[in-house]
Amino acid sequence: MNDLWDHMPCGMVSFAGDGVILRVNDTLLAMTGHERAAITGQPFHVLLSKGGRIFYHTHLFPLLQMRGEVEEIYLSILTQSGAEIPMLMNARSRVTDSGATMHDAIFVRVRQRAQFETALLNERKKAQQANKAKDDFLATLSHELRTPLNPMLMLSTEMELDLTLPLAVRQQAGVIRSNAELEARLIDDLLDHTRITRGKIHLVESILNLHELLTLTEDITRIDSRTKRIELHFLKEATEHHMQGDSARLQQVFWNLVKNAIKFTPEEGAVHVRTHNSVEGKVSITVTDTGMGIHADTLPHIFEAFEQGSISKQQFGGLGLGLAITKSIVELHQGSIRAESPGLGQGASFTVEFNICPRPFQDAAPVQAAHDSGSLSLLLVEDHESTREVLARILRRCGHEVHAAATGAEALLLAQTVEHLDAVISDIGLPDQSGLDLMRELKVRRPSLPGIALSGYGMEQDLKDARSAGFSGHLVKPVSLDQLRSLLAQLTAAS
Repeated sequence: MNDLWDHMPCGMVSFAGDGVILRVNDTLLAMTGHERAAITGQPFHVLLSKGGRIFYHTHLFPLLQMRGEVEEIYLSILTQSGAEIPMLMNARSRVTDSGATMHDAIFVRVRQRAQFETALLNERKKAQQANKAKDDFLATLSHELRTPLNPMLMLSTEMELDLTLPLAVRQQAGVIRSNAELEARLIDDLLDHTRITRGKIHLVESILNLHELLTLTEDITRIDSRTKRIELHFLKEATEHHMQGDSARLQQVFWNLVKNAIKFTPEEGAVHVRTHNSVEGKVSITVTDTGMGIHADTLPHIFEAFEQGSISKQQFGGLGLGLAITKSIVELHQGSIRAESPGLGQGASFTVEFNICPRPFQDAAPVQAAHDSGSLSLLLVEDHESTREVLARILRRCGHEVHAAATGAEALLLAQTVEHLDAVISDIGLPDQSGLDLMRELKVRRPSLPGIALSGYGMEQDLKDARSAGFSGHLVKPVSLDQLRSLLAQLTAAS
């Protein structure tokens, strides 16, 4: 036993309940250069560095006495020459046959600790750089995907508002607008991975008529159903169908569920969407299809990210994020969602349930009224010519006086010559300067002037930068007219 003790690969020390060293093995003596006679009978702390002695008296020894053991304690031991050796110490107490308390300590040398710490710091920096590169990539990708949607949304909005056009044309333009808005929201969710995983999805709430949202969903998905010769039925049977929520997010939920039902239903099948009030105070929306169904093993995981069960991605495409995002949005609205299926080849149904709220006096008029900010004098700064012209026409059609500029320099000149301005709407990416710098200069000249930033970048840092520059609001392209009108009304009411 003595031979095993002395030749252990780690240092061993046994010391009495009063801290006096009783035994030291050869390994520790070899590491430190001490003589056995010089150590035995001495207080344990003589082995330790100055800092280690303080820690031993204030923490280590009291803990050992109270708990009977300590684990993974980092200490430095002094060699005979006075050098310090970093060690990890584990110790445990025991009672001898004579009833005395004995403490046994094991010391393991921490080799190349500094190199390890440096390596860890370097890896941490690499990880931070990788995260920043990922965020920069997502922000750029978001911008590139959003930018082409902006003129599409603006032009369809203008056509929808043009009363000289036939009603059918305006309705079709409305479908285009709704799809562009929905695509923008999908891009926002899919690219901002952090917001999805942390559940940080911002809701713009109002009282909603779910039947109106479902009518819009029907318009959007009708073409897909006709292409596959699928019967699409919307049965709006709920007598109470109003709730508090974000209309764009909820339409994203309905669109995703109906789109999935059509997607996974073979040609000449059927999809039924039904609303009902099966429980008091609740409204349910059930989407049922005659499609490929869901395997029993997959059902418990169907709302997990990237879960597609046995579905072939080559055949149906998709990332497997739609239902995970849908569930997150539903739960943010204090709702619930469940999936049911008799099995493969027997179709599936998804039921969403929300709390209802009292029906407003009018469904549509108050929402429009909330967007009414009266006639305003607006400074519009946008370097993209078609976007600038279309947005200016739309704002003028809404009754506003618009002063349009393509550069920061033109905007500053207009700010000097126009006697009164109620608000500035500015793109962030201008050819001669940043829209952030422009807003800072405008604030110096007109401190009370509210501003709305327009940008293809919608990451959290972009919003913070806009606020710090003096913008009161931030809209991510493509810009919804309803969002813009609502924000203008809020800003001008507060000013």
